[in-house]
Amino acid sequence: MVDENKLGVNDNDMSNKISTWGYSSFIITLTKSGFLGMGSYIMFKMSNIDTYIAAIIGFIIGFIPLLLFIFIVKNSENQDILDLNITIFGKKIGTILNIILNSLVFFMGAIILYSTSEFICIQYMPDTAINYIRILLLVPIVYAASKNINVIAKISQIIFIINLGIFILTVFGLFGSLDIENMFPILENGITPSLKSAIIYAIFATFPIFMLLIIPQSKVMQEKHMTRKIFFMYILANIMLILILFTTILILGKDLIPLFRYPEYIALKRFELFTIIERLENTLSLQFIFNAAIYLILSFHFVVLSLKKVFKSNQKENLFPYIIGIIVFVLSNIMFKSSSQATEFIEKYIPYVLSSIYGLVIILFITLVIRKIKKSKIYSLKSN
Repeated sequence: MVDENKLGVNDNDMSNKISTWGYSSFIITLTKSGFLGMGSYIMFKMSNIDTYIAAIIGFIIGFIPLLLFIFIVKNSENQDILDLNITIFGKKIGTILNIILNSLVFFMGAIILYSTSEFICIQYMPDTAINYIRILLLVPIVYAASKNINVIAKISQIIFIINLGIFILTVFGLFGSLDIENMFPILENGITPSLKSAIIYAIFATFPIFMLLIIPQSKVMQEKHMTRKIFFMYILANIMLILILFTTILILGKDLIPLFRYPEYIALKRFELFTIIERLENTLSLQFIFNAAIYLILSFHFVVLSLKKVFKSNQKENLFPYIIGIIVFVLSNIMFKSSSQATEFIEKYIPYVLSSIYGLVIILFITLVIRKIKKSKIYSLKSN
């Protein structure tokens, strides 16, 4: 394991610690980060106007991986996920698991960068080269990822507040455009599509949360209500997501939703407040971009810390975020030859890629449970 003081971080320094609100703010931004052009698109393809039902079911299913996350955090012995894997599984197996984990985080970062830059190109800057947009996105993301985690947490808090304000404004501005008839007929194709869509929702809503395992609890200001705050943020994030999906359904209906790549954005075009403020969809949709940005920042930070643990005395470690940014930029350019190919890949394969993350998490969870049982037996024997 690496002594984190050698990485320039002193856990006893309160200025380097994250408040529990800062830590839990990641939950709300990360929960929503995978839906722009991916999670919601797949769900609408599967369940159309029943997607809000699928989202409610998926929200409930999502408590299972959330509880796994909380259990791992509480039993991590103040280690991040990388050191914990080495401690639990040994150096060889732990290193292999860490490589797989970093590869998944890195790959999803490239996918989210591709999806977000494509969204900006189509909806904001159609006459601008997409590579230029990616560079504009990557510059602040790489810079933020190079900072300590307490700085990143403050960015997450600011984005959470901005997003909450935008969301509330959006709900009020779209209220007059809602048509309750668009939610009927309910479950026209049966419950099966909605159940499949619910699983997709649960996967996309919870997979980014596990990146928080890169933050050891020694860096978080401990409060007894921390778990309660995590649950609160998860519930709030899902309420916002479900309302976004439900609002999109009530505005567009079953015939229009399949026509658009980003139906949530199209729904924003109906925004009107006090009959005078309108045409704000580009501003309102910033909430989607901000969420994706937080995922990218944290994923870059995740990989940077992994590299620092491998190259312990590398004097050029400050270049790691920029090297990762360049690799992600190149990868996002060579992955797909066309937008339709990217869409097909996201729809068919991304859910399976993300499911592999849960495989690693379940292995770690089971091992920690076994370890905890063994420790309790040893403790009871010593007591007797």
